[in-house]
Amino acid sequence: MRAFILYSKSQVNSFVKSGVLADVASNSSLQVIAKDRNLIQGQYPSLPAKDLPELNPLIPRISGLVQMCALWKYKDRSMNHTVRAYASFGSKNQRRDWTCVVVSEMKVNLFKRLGIRILSKSPFFEILKWIESFARTLLIRKNILNQFKSYSVLLIPFSGHIGIEFGTYVWIAKKLGIKSVAIQENWDNLSTKTFLTDEPDYFFVWGKQSEGHIRAIHKMRNTRITVIGSPRFSTYYSGRILDPVVALPDGRNISISKPFVLIGGTGDGIDDEVLLSTTFDALSEYLDEIEVVYRPHPMSRTPHNLRELGVKYPSLLIDAGEGAGEFGHQIPLVQNCFVILNHFSTLTLEGLIAGTQVAVPLFLGRETAMYKYRDIFNEWHHMSGISFLANLHLPANPDEFTVSLRDTFHRRDEPRKPQDIEWVCQKSQYSEKLLNSLEELEL
Repeated sequence: MRAFILYSKSQVNSFVKSGVLADVASNSSLQVIAKDRNLIQGQYPSLPAKDLPELNPLIPRISGLVQMCALWKYKDRSMNHTVRAYASFGSKNQRRDWTCVVVSEMKVNLFKRLGIRILSKSPFFEILKWIESFARTLLIRKNILNQFKSYSVLLIPFSGHIGIEFGTYVWIAKKLGIKSVAIQENWDNLSTKTFLTDEPDYFFVWGKQSEGHIRAIHKMRNTRITVIGSPRFSTYYSGRILDPVVALPDGRNISISKPFVLIGGTGDGIDDEVLLSTTFDALSEYLDEIEVVYRPHPMSRTPHNLRELGVKYPSLLIDAGEGAGEFGHQIPLVQNCFVILNHFSTLTLEGLIAGTQVAVPLFLGRETAMYKYRDIFNEWHHMSGISFLANLHLPANPDEFTVSLRDTFHRRDEPRKPQDIEWVCQKSQYSEKLLNSLEELEL
């Protein structure tokens, strides 16, 4: 029997609400082990689920420290990691010089920054890794290991953030002699935020781009890599186009009949309101003919007061009500809008796959930031090759932004031309590809 481990809410959305695990479970022997099984059994009672065992709290503290030290130690492997490492653990001057429009998620004091820079050096880092291994051996009790020993393989999503779960379950698999299969959850998981410090036996990735990230950035030489695509895009490839619905914060669901712009919020959320105001300025002459839909990022670290936004922009449709976070809710919006505006979220890829025009305004962002959106686009690994796609607009100033938006409005009735992004994410029916790959590898 295979076991699929879920340790975050985003993974429930990606693999449970998408129907992937139900498909796999109906065609093979599968046990879901979740951090909160009630979240699954309440909506999917037929899906076999049990609780993840709780780990000793000392393990996440040690493993988290290892990953932070690894981020500083290996920061030169990619520009994304360089920016993130300096923003979090650099000296005062380094943090100033590398201030980025994408805000660091980590708030670290002076002593911790200094400690991480010291511990990242040899031989301290190797000693720290030994301590982590010793702590796992000592603190992961036999009764916890026994809960995994009956499985032939552990399927473990990788979400890219600094956290202890992924590496710990890879370690448990190796301890028990069980095969471990890591599964990429999102676009930038393998080129941003953190480094893999535990090597799984297999890695299932979106596309060839991510395969390269495992080899070039994470230096994983023994992991066998298989490209299987993403569960997020299967609906786009099915050819079905549904009517767009906006889930408003007041509980109403409304259909859209006018041409509309879709504005996607970012993970840090700070530049969302600037994007809104710039969009309304650029399309001021067309507001009687169109709708403007704003979809805040579901994981935004800087949430906005939606009531205040509604007062400031009375015609704005805010897609943030009940149901807006359900898997696939955004797909009809992406398929039917005449342009998507955002800053490099996965919504960019969805728009390109659907044949929708996408505009990423490189000129926006906090004036105090030294590292701008144009730098991100030019230097971060997962952006490689995107600029060559015909549907992508990269306005460098407000005038270019206005021209791009008005051009997309006037071309809104032209036939859609889906863009080929196979190198980023393979076109596949994900559930079938996942199960077939496991069978072919005899896992």
